[in-house]
Amino acid sequence: TVAQLAAIRERYDQQRMELYSGNRGMGGLLPDEQAKYDAIEKAMRAEIRSVLSPADFEDYELRTSNTANQLRYELVAFNANEQEFRTLYKLKSAFDEQYGINRGGMTEEQMRARNEAQKQHSEQIKIALGLERFGEYQRATDHNYRQTTQLIGRLNLPPETANTLYTIQKDFEQRRNDLYRGGSARPGSPEWDTLVQQASALQQQAIARITPVLGSAQHVDAYKQYGGSWLSNMVPQPPRAPARAPAPTKQ
Repeated sequence: TVAQLAAIRERYDQQRMELYSGNRGMGGLLPDEQAKYDAIEKAMRAEIRSVLSPADFEDYELRTSNTANQLRYELVAFNANEQEFRTLYKLKSAFDEQYGINRGGMTEEQMRARNEAQKQHSEQIKIALGLERFGEYQRATDHNYRQTTQLIGRLNLPPETANTLYTIQKDFEQRRNDLYRGGSARPGSPEWDTLVQQASALQQQAIARITPVLGSAQHVDAYKQYGGSWLSNMVPQPPRAPARAPAPTKQ
């Protein structure tokens, strides 16, 4: 069986190499090339499934599949036990099987369908993990939180500091959302100026909350760059003015 698996993978690896060699070093695959790549992956999995028992195929997928590898990366701060990992893998695998990775190029209708499926996927995870564990999962899979845990380690601060900062972040993000909800302020209007002032005040309150947690203004600056981007995003920025066309050169 090991020899069979190796032969199958080698054959499909060759097909992938040929696909990328035809890409001529253009970087990301074009939509039709991506469809061919997905077809290669699907065919390989189907052939491997045919030579393994259902249980062995599941174990094989848990060790080698793109979905499993991506899940391991996402759960690096979650500390999932084996049963939790298997449960999350089954849910994510089913979602990826239908919707794949969001690579762009989707129609508006496809995006709506995928976003709705993503909400249902999140609800399934909540039911599977339970409310308390799901809250920990949301925190651990938050990109800002993962960056924050790494920063806290470098600053030699207590590990629970990351959780405290995450709680503060969610509190102020909710307050920011409440501030923006239903607003129709346009850049340059008095309402916009008022919104910017209120958001700036909220930003300063957030900084005042996190400074004693981090211990110094220097650590706050480091946090803004590594895990605390939400602080900078508290205040709305006016849209960029469209670039002017260059003036015609005189002949």
